[in-house]
Amino acid sequence: MVHVVLATLLNEHHTNLLRTFLEQDVSANLFALCVLEHWGVTGLRDAQWWGVFDERDLLCAVCYAGAHNEEIGFGMVVPYGRAAALPMVGMALAMRGGARWVVGERSACDALWDGLEAPQPRIQSDQVLFETTEISEGPTVDLRIGNDEDFDWLLMASSRMVQEDLNLSWAGQSQMEFSTRMKASIREGSEYIGSKYGQRMFRAERGVRGSYGAQIGGIWVDPDQRGMGIGKAGTRTVVNALLAELPRVTLHVRANNDAAIRCYESIGFRSIRAFRLLVR
Repeated sequence: MVHVVLATLLNEHHTNLLRTFLEQDVSANLFALCVLEHWGVTGLRDAQWWGVFDERDLLCAVCYAGAHNEEIGFGMVVPYGRAAALPMVGMALAMRGGARWVVGERSACDALWDGLEAPQPRIQSDQVLFETTEISEGPTVDLRIGNDEDFDWLLMASSRMVQEDLNLSWAGQSQMEFSTRMKASIREGSEYIGSKYGQRMFRAERGVRGSYGAQIGGIWVDPDQRGMGIGKAGTRTVVNALLAELPRVTLHVRANNDAAIRCYESIGFRSIRAFRLLVR
């Protein structure tokens, strides 16, 4: 049984404890570990780390809460740890406006959502976390990093991907917010474009990246080119490029997206965790 009192807003003095706790499951916590590695506990503006300590003063649950806005609360929230402790974190976040997106292991997400007073989610999507450390050989595409000249095409590809995957226009943001995020992604060199015969037909986004590995998402293939192996070839090319420098690559996929699951498994990904995405 876990005896908890309050959620604690973590600071730089908790860095080693937090890192050690997350390193218990590097694959599941790749996002959080990369954020911690790059920005520390307090270095990312408008973001917070929360933790719950058990009766031995050891962390038993943590949560990254990013991009706080006074009017709508936190943007992306990622919980991890014992479900019995996470409602405490949810209550702390609810007092600060709540959360727009929550993603993580299913029991952790559900427990934190309860602490947020269980608002009716606009979207509840069961996801699977996939990981690979070695990709299979096979066809590839011509790959490059997207630049400012690709903005319109990338914005179209990204918005259509979110609409197809979650039936959510502009990822629940305004078009201006979505466009601003795309411009930032291009500046950071996170947008990959796959082409054949000079024609753009594949897009993927590199999310977090650090010494622990990288996470990719936003994979989209031009509808006119689907069913031709472009998604498999493009993903293989992106992952090969990342694995040349990093130990692992992870990605999320909807649990009922059988075609995507077959694609990822065929090139070397394996299912490692049941995740959930909740959108307010």
